[in-house]
Amino acid sequence: MLGVLAAAAIACLLGVLDPPEANLTPGAGRELLDLVRVSSTTALAIALLLGPGLLWRSLGRSLRLAFLPLPGLALLALTAGLAWAVAGEIEPRLVCFVILAPALGLMLGALVGLGPEKDLLDSEEKRILLIVSLGLGLAIGRSLWSLGPEGELF
Repeated sequence: MLGVLAAAAIACLLGVLDPPEANLTPGAGRELLDLVRVSSTTALAIALLLGPGLLWRSLGRSLRLAFLPLPGLALLALTAGLAWAVAGEIEPRLVCFVILAPALGLMLGALVGLGPEKDLLDSEEKRILLIVSLGLGLAIGRSLWSLGPEGELF
């Protein structure tokens, strides 16, 4: 989980410090940066969806695997609603960063504070989440690569 949070932090920093360009510039460096963006964005989505539920579990509360994404989904929905509501006055990217960056920091702090001896997921849950995450990564990768006309999927 620490690796996922680290990749999520990279995605946040890449989005703030170096936003994606609208024009396509070929080259190995650009393609490598795009690959880093896709993998770190996948990790960010997983961390923001599952992290609040794991944080809830770390506080000693009982939360089954099926309900683990619900706190993260609520956080994302509230953040999106707030960003939409104040979009006329404040840039939505800034609103999302102000809300989600501290949430990621809180999750990281709780994870580091637990130490290596406490495990929040058992082996079966880890296996299930790995399979779901691989499927999510494939879906994100497929949505980014299309043989159709430009802008077809968006």
